[in-house]
Amino acid sequence: MTNLFPGLAAIALYSGGFVYHLLQLRSNIQLNPSRLQQIAALALGAHLIAVINFLLQPQGLDLSLVKIFALLAFAINLIVFFSGLTKTQHSLYLLLFPISSITILMAFTFPSSKPVMVLTHTMQVHVLLSIMAYSLLSIAALQALFTGLLDRQL
Repeated sequence: MTNLFPGLAAIALYSGGFVYHLLQLRSNIQLNPSRLQQIAALALGAHLIAVINFLLQPQGLDLSLVKIFALLAFAINLIVFFSGLTKTQHSLYLLLFPISSITILMAFTFPSSKPVMVLTHTMQVHVLLSIMAYSLLSIAALQALFTGLLDRQL
């Protein structure tokens, strides 16, 4: 049960943040970025605990596909969160929050399709850093998509 609570809390916070952001945009009210950042910070904390519970097993790392998707969603949200402290990038949350909720839900519902891998600590760090690099590439692709849409609207 303790493994389930952080994931469900993250799903609820991501869903609430998405609805809050969508309602703010639809009502043409000035968006309160600090409130959205607070929701994102709480969701990221719960997401981190859920990802740690998913990946770290007593035998080693569980590197199944859905667990890696949940880790990628966390890494992407973390990077957008920290870059959003200096620049306005809140429109990315409209895509990231639902995707993150879905990946956590998938990690809960689908069992591991791969046996737990026993890796050295340096190899574990290498795997996690490569996932962070992939997350940066994903954010660049999302930014390019949004820039293309904005350019088209102009």
